[in-house]
Amino acid sequence: MTVVEHPAAAAQRRAADPSGSAWVAANAGAGKTKVLTERVARLLLAGARPQKILCLTYTKAAAAEMRSRLFAMLGGWAMADDATLAADLRDLTGGETPPDFERARRLFAQALETPGGLKIQTIHAFCDNLLRRFPLEAGAPPGFRVMEERERAALIEEVLTRIASGEARGAIAAVAEEKNESGIVELAQFVAAHPALFPDPADEVGLCALFGVPDPPDEGAALARAMDALDPAALSRMIIAWGAGAPGDREKAANLTAAKPDSAAVAAELQTALLKKTGEPRKNPASKGAQAAEPDWRALCDHLTEVALAAREARLAAAAAARAIRLARFGAAFGAEYEAAKAARSLLDFNDLVGRARALLTRSEMAAWALYRLDGGIEHILVDEAQDTSPGQWDVIDAIAAEFRAGAGARAEARTSFVVGDEKQSIYSFQGAAPRMFEEMRQRFRTGLEPVGGLREEALDVSFRSAPAILRAVDAAFGGARAEGLTAAGTPPRHSAFHATRAGRVELWPLAPPDPKAEPPEPWSPVDMPGRRDARVKLADVVAAHVAALCAGARMPGEGGRPVEPGDILILLRSRTQMMAPLVQGLKRRGVPVAGADRLDLNASLAVRDLLALMRFAVTPDDDLTLAALLRSPLFDVDEGGLFDLAHGRKGTLWRSLRDAADRWPREVRLLSEAMRDADFLRPYEFLEKALLTPESPGRDGRRRFIARLGRDAEDPIDELLAQALSYEATETPSIEGFLGWLANGSVEIKRENESGRGEVRVMSAHGAKGLQAPIVILPDTMAKPDAHRRDPVAEIETAAGPRAVWRGVKGQEPEILARLRDAESAAEAAEHRRLLYVAMTRAEDWLIIAGAGEDDPVKTDGTWYGQVRDGFAELKVSEVDAPGGLGRMLLHLGAGKSRRKRKEIAAAASVPAESWMEVRPAAEPLRTLRRRAASALGEMTETGGAGLDPAAARLRGEAIHAALEHGATDRDAFRRIVAGIAKPDAFDDAALDEWLAEAARARALPEAATFFAPDAVAEAAVSVEIGDARVSGRIDRLRVTADTAAFVDFKSDAAPPATAADTPVAYLAQMAAYREALRGIYPGRAVAAHILWTAAPRLDRLPPALLDTAFAGVRRDAQAS
Repeated sequence: MTVVEHPAAAAQRRAADPSGSAWVAANAGAGKTKVLTERVARLLLAGARPQKILCLTYTKAAAAEMRSRLFAMLGGWAMADDATLAADLRDLTGGETPPDFERARRLFAQALETPGGLKIQTIHAFCDNLLRRFPLEAGAPPGFRVMEERERAALIEEVLTRIASGEARGAIAAVAEEKNESGIVELAQFVAAHPALFPDPADEVGLCALFGVPDPPDEGAALARAMDALDPAALSRMIIAWGAGAPGDREKAANLTAAKPDSAAVAAELQTALLKKTGEPRKNPASKGAQAAEPDWRALCDHLTEVALAAREARLAAAAAARAIRLARFGAAFGAEYEAAKAARSLLDFNDLVGRARALLTRSEMAAWALYRLDGGIEHILVDEAQDTSPGQWDVIDAIAAEFRAGAGARAEARTSFVVGDEKQSIYSFQGAAPRMFEEMRQRFRTGLEPVGGLREEALDVSFRSAPAILRAVDAAFGGARAEGLTAAGTPPRHSAFHATRAGRVELWPLAPPDPKAEPPEPWSPVDMPGRRDARVKLADVVAAHVAALCAGARMPGEGGRPVEPGDILILLRSRTQMMAPLVQGLKRRGVPVAGADRLDLNASLAVRDLLALMRFAVTPDDDLTLAALLRSPLFDVDEGGLFDLAHGRKGTLWRSLRDAADRWPREVRLLSEAMRDADFLRPYEFLEKALLTPESPGRDGRRRFIARLGRDAEDPIDELLAQALSYEATETPSIEGFLGWLANGSVEIKRENESGRGEVRVMSAHGAKGLQAPIVILPDTMAKPDAHRRDPVAEIETAAGPRAVWRGVKGQEPEILARLRDAESAAEAAEHRRLLYVAMTRAEDWLIIAGAGEDDPVKTDGTWYGQVRDGFAELKVSEVDAPGGLGRMLLHLGAGKSRRKRKEIAAAASVPAESWMEVRPAAEPLRTLRRRAASALGEMTETGGAGLDPAAARLRGEAIHAALEHGATDRDAFRRIVAGIAKPDAFDDAALDEWLAEAARARALPEAATFFAPDAVAEAAVSVEIGDARVSGRIDRLRVTADTAAFVDFKSDAAPPATAADTPVAYLAQMAAYREALRGIYPGRAVAAHILWTAAPRLDRLPPALLDTAFAGVRRDAQAS
C-alpha cells in the first residue's frame, strides 16, 4: 500500500534539509522547534562536526528545550534496534539516502563529548563568548564580569552623584528642568542602555540640522527667518478688515497694531488670531463684518495663516532642538563617566554584549581578523525566532553569514545559514525587536546567497496545534484591513489544520458592564487597583466561576471528549496590573488549583517582606512598626489581641514591652533575641537560612510556617531571596544592614515557568505565554487600547549622522518632525497590539473563549482586541446561546469532529510527591530535631577478647582485615600500600601483613560466604533509620539484594569470637538490628537476613530474628528514655 505524505510533513522535511541555506516563515503551531531540531540532527548525520554548528535562540528556555529534544532524539538512536532506527531515519530524511546506522548511533556520544557542548545558546551568550575570546580586539576588559541589574542600578546612581559634584554638574542641571530626581535616574538608565544615541562630544550640529534651526538654536533667529515670508501689506489690509469686524476681530486688530514693531510679538499675535492651541487653523478667522470690509479676506487669511504656522513651527523646532542638545550633553557626560566606571571595575552590562560584539565584527580595525578566526570555528548557523531579533543582533548574525558567503569558494565544506521565524509573532519591540527586519534580512540573505547556491524559502502554514474552528476564528479576526501591521506586506493570514477533523469551540461573550450599585472603593485603596464597581472585577469573578464549573464536570469539545482538568486551562491577560489579582483570588476562593502570577516582584511577596522585617528588627530593635508587623507574621504566634495588649499603654518601645511579657511570649522573646545576636556575626544567607529551617534551634521552622499560612506560592520568592543573598555576598562585604540597603537599590522580578503538567490553571500575560499552548485558552482582558503609556520619555530618531535621542513633545505642542515620529510610533504600537492578539489566540488547541469588560460603545471598542474579534465573527457561522454569569447572549462558533483524547503534558510531573517540609501542617507544630548516632555505638559493648592487644593495635588489626576483605587483596606489596593508608609504616611489619592476609583469605574462602562476594553484591552500603529522637546511620560491609531477599553481612575481627550466634555481644546485635530496620524500609516486601562473618574463627553466623527483635526493642527503649 502506498502511503501519501501530508504536504505539511513534506514542507517540514524540505525546511530541515541541510544541503543548502534556507529561510522559513512559519505560522503559529507549525512546528518551528521541530524543524530546527531535525535540521541540526540531519547536519550531524551528514557529517557536520558538533562544534561547527551554531544555533541561536531567543531565550534560555528555548535553548534548553531544543537541547532536550535533540539529545532525546540522538539518545533514542543510540539505543534503538536496527528496524526502529531505520524507520526513524527514514521519517527524518525521507529515505533519500541509505541509513548509516553506525554514524547515527555515535552521534549521541559525539555530541556529549564535544568540548563546550553543542552551541545552542542565546545571542547574548554567543556575544559573551565572542568577547571573552577577543577581549582586546573588542575593547572589553579581559576577564570582565557582566553586571547584575541591581549592581548596574547602584553604579548608575554612583556615577550620577560623581557628576553632580564635579565639573560636569551643569549637564544634570540642564535636564533638571525636564525631570525630577527619580526621572533623572530613569534618564541615566536609558542612556546606559542606548549608548549609541549619545555620542561624545554631543552632536549639536546634527541636532540643529534635524530640526532645521540655526546652530546654536535661537528662537528669535528662527522666528525672524519664518517672518521673512510675511507680506506687510497683507497684514495691514487684514488689520483694517478686523478693525471693522466683531469685538473679537477688533481685539485682534488692536493687538497686532501694538505688536507691529516687534516681529516676534507679531508672530505670537498671528498665532493667537489664526490658530487653535493645538496648532490647527481656525475655520472662521474673520467675522462677517471683517469679510465685508475686505473682499480678499480669504486669500489674506490664508497667507497670514501660513506665516503663523511657519512661525509656530520655528518656535517649537528651536525649543525642541535646545532641549535635545541639553539631553545630548547630559548623555555624553554621563555616558563617558559610566563607561569609565565600568572599565575601572572590569564590568560590562547586558547591553554591552551585543553592542561590543557588533562593533568588533562590523566596525573595528580587527573585524577581518576576528571574522577570520571565527570563520574557522563555525560552518552552519541557525537562527530561531528571527522576528524577535533586534537590528544590532542582526548585524552580528549578518557579519558571520556574510563571511560564509565571502569564503564559500575557498572552502571544501558546504556552509549553510538557516533562519526560521514568524513576523506575526513579533511582540518584543520594547526589547529592541524590529519586525520589519525579518523581511529586510530575508532579502539581504536572498541576494547574498544567490552566487553560492541560493536561498531556499519555505512557508509552513499548517498548524499541528489548533483545531480548525480556532484557526477559522484567527483568520476571520485578521481578515481584510484588520491584518494591517501583522506582516510587512499586510496580507491577511491563512491557516489550515493538520488535524482537519478535530472538534473545536470558540466563544465570544458579551461585554461585562460596570456595576453602578457596587460600593465605591475605600479612600485608601491603591489608585491602580480596580474597585468593586469596575467591570473587570465583575468579569474576573464570572471567569473564575466558569472555570470552576468547567473543572467540575465539563468535557472537551467533540465526540468522546474527556473531562476538563485545571491543567487544561490557560488564562491570558493583556497586562498583569488590573485583572490578575481578582482572577487568582476568585479561583482560589472556589478551590480551583491555580499556579498564581507568572511574574512577581520580590518585594511584593508577603513572605519576603516578613523575612526582611526580621532582618530590620535585628539591626534596629527599637522600630516599633517593624516589630509589630513581624509579630503578626507567620514566623510568630502573636494574634491581634496579643499585639494590642503589648502595644496599648506601653512604657517605652514595643520590644521592651515584649520582653516584659516574656512569660506569655517565651518563644518570641527567645527567637528575636537570637536574631539580634545573629545579626552581629552571621552573613545574610546564614541569617535567613537559620530563620527558615534550623533543626538545632527549636521553633525556627519559618519555611513550613510560611507555606502553611501563605500557600506554596511563597516558595519561589523565599528561594529567590536566598539567591539574592548569595549574589550580594559574592560582590559585597556581607552584613545584614548592607544587604537591606543593597536590596532596596533595585527591584527583583521573579519569573515562574508556568508550563503545563502541574495540574493547575495558569494565569499569565500574553507576552509570557509565547511558546506555550493549552487545550482551553481564555482571553478576558480584551478592552485595552495599544500601549502608548509604555513609551520612554526619550525617543530615537534618525539623523544624517545616525540615530540620536530627543525628548518627546507634548501632543499639539511639538514640531512637525516630532509629530510625525509620534504618529509612526502610534502605528507601530497598534500593529504590535494586533500581533499580540494573534499570539494569544493561537495558544488555543481546542477551545477559545474571548470576553471583555466595559461599555459596549463603538468608540471604546475600536482598536481593542474585543472589537477586532467581534468584527471577525461577522464572517463566521455562529449561533447565539446564553453566556455564563448572566452576561446575556454569547456568540458561539463550533467545529464538529472527534475530540483529542490525549494530553500532551507530562502526567508524571503532577504525581511527583512533595518534600516533607512542603506539607501544609499547623504552623504552631514545632519541628522535631533528631540526634545523630552511629549504629556501631548502640548498646553496651562486652569485651570479647583482644588476644593481649592494646586498643590501638586491635583497631588497626580489624581495619586491615576489613580492607583485605573489601579489596580482595592477596599480594603483600599491594596490601602494604592499602594498610599504609590506614596507619603509619612503623605500626606494622611483614609478619603482621601476612597474618592479616591469611585470616582474610580463610574467611573469604568459606563456601557459605561466597554469596556476599558475588559481583552483584554491594560493598560499604550506607543506610540510616530514625529510632526515637535519633537518626542512626552506618555502613553495611556487604549487601546482596535479590527479588525476594535482602541479605547483609558485617565483618567482625574479634580475636576471640563468641562460640555461637546466641552469644553475640549485645552491641553487635543492636547494630545489626538497626541495619535490618533500615533495610526493611528500603526494601519493603523482601525478607531481610542479618549475618556476621567472624574472621578469626572463621565462621558465618546467621543471626536469629528473635535475637534481633529483642535487641531492637532495647534500642527503642533506650531512645525513648533519653
